[in-house]
Amino acid sequence: MSQVSALTSTSRWTPPAGTKYLGPHQAGAPMDVTMVLRRRRGNAPDAASWPRAPRWQRGEFGRHCGAEPADLDSLRRFAGQHGLSEVGAEAHRRVLHLRATPQALERAFGVTLGLYQCNDGRGPFVGCEQAPTLPPEAIAVLGLDRRPVARVRSRRPRAAPTVTYTPIQLGQLYGFPAGTDGSGETVAIIELGGGFTPGDLGSARSRPARTSWCTLPLIPTRVSTRPYRRPHTMRYANPP
Repeated sequence: MSQVSALTSTSRWTPPAGTKYLGPHQAGAPMDVTMVLRRRRGNAPDAASWPRAPRWQRGEFGRHCGAEPADLDSLRRFAGQHGLSEVGAEAHRRVLHLRATPQALERAFGVTLGLYQCNDGRGPFVGCEQAPTLPPEAIAVLGLDRRPVARVRSRRPRAAPTVTYTPIQLGQLYGFPAGTDGSGETVAIIELGGGFTPGDLGSARSRPARTSWCTLPLIPTRVSTRPYRRPHTMRYANPP
């Protein structure tokens, strides 16, 4: 089967709604994208059911539900044939990070990149109106469409709160099982706007809980652990 005939177009693609087209993306600076690989066959994870113990421990999950080595090798050949440079790969997370010029990415994935701006003034940003064409080993490519997704919907309270609660008290109010302290659990908090300060993290660490914290980026944004306004970060408790 030829390389072209083996490619498939992704489904459920939504054009940039609520935006206007400004023109073609003509910049030549390299862009970073992430290809998401399909899962290993026959090892679909069980549906989440808390507080039942997971089928596999965190360190074992990637070995069972990660990417097939052969699929990763195939995508590396695909990248080499289209002039895409590998900047990282994690088979247990099913991702292959690539870098290339916009023109090379257009040829590799069969898209036309353009500049768009939201009707509310956000932008401009790079996007495309058609679904990318992918090899069968991949289920998605992230980074070709960079439209803003999150919106800040914070509201100021009309009055200052008169009562505050500790995490333990909140657990009691929501009926968490007695005798649990969070040991062995992983909690992710996704922050998509508004920023954070060192005091925010310091306050969380000072609470009575058996967790440790680090700050990691959401794919495909850049790594940053410094506080600044409106970061796109993910905070993990009990990191690996």
